[in-house]
Amino acid sequence: MNIIFIIYHIQLILQYFSVKVNSIEIVVYNEKDLIESSRISLYDELNIIINSTKIELTNDIIFDNPLEKLTVTGLSYNSSLIKFNNKSSGFVINNQIKNIEINNISIQGNLDINNYINVTIENVDFNGFMYYGPNFNKKTDFWDEEDYYEYVYNFKKRSIVIKNFTYHADYMIDNSRISCIIFHGVVNIYNSFFYGSNACTENLIYYDGESINDFHSLNSFYNGAYLITCLNIYDSYMSTIISSTFIRGASYTNGGGAIRIELSSLEIMYTIFKDNFSLKN
Repeated sequence: MNIIFIIYHIQLILQYFSVKVNSIEIVVYNEKDLIESSRISLYDELNIIINSTKIELTNDIIFDNPLEKLTVTGLSYNSSLIKFNNKSSGFVINNQIKNIEINNISIQGNLDINNYINVTIENVDFNGFMYYGPNFNKKTDFWDEEDYYEYVYNFKKRSIVIKNFTYHADYMIDNSRISCIIFHGVVNIYNSFFYGSNACTENLIYYDGESINDFHSLNSFYNGAYLITCLNIYDSYMSTIISSTFIRGASYTNGGGAIRIELSSLEIMYTIFKDNFSLKN
């Protein structure tokens, strides 16, 4: 009985450490720390703690190694800032990572999240270009039918959730993008604020549902600054906008100053539209 008892407890201990060894938490104080942490590949889960008031970066930070989960957490969006000094640089997160959480931080720079990833962004102040969807290069390639249906099957299961998020488009080169933000997959936005600028020529947010996915906005605010359309929804299956506000949206070419809708189903409830205009229907 004693031997069995000992073996049983050894198994429990081994199970405990097998779980613990698969995750790591790293406290980051400077650019060197952040670069080194982005290259870690021996763990299933990587938790990066930004324990500094400001980290300035010169180049892209690329996460390209396989991970089940990546978490980037600051002290708060008022006290932890990551700034890319080159406005064309930012975080690049590729499809080797299955789940991402970004919390309690301010970011000045770009955020490119490529391919089949579940993302949660909460309590974040963000200034720059933002992309969530298929890899840029793959999106432009010719797909055969089998590749296309594999992509549809995988991406329908992926989503981005944004909560208590403030977005500005000031930290980009002027007129460098058609859209300040590009979303694919299932998008859920709660209690967030979005402000456009002349860095983008047409859209504050462009959403492509690819006929299978939806865009949802609740208690959120969109300001086109009299320069761009607040929200462009394309090929969405069934999207909803509830208790949100759209102001100062502008379209000078394609119509739809506040919201432009193409090939989509959209339900709007309890939403305010103010000072939006379009030069064309």
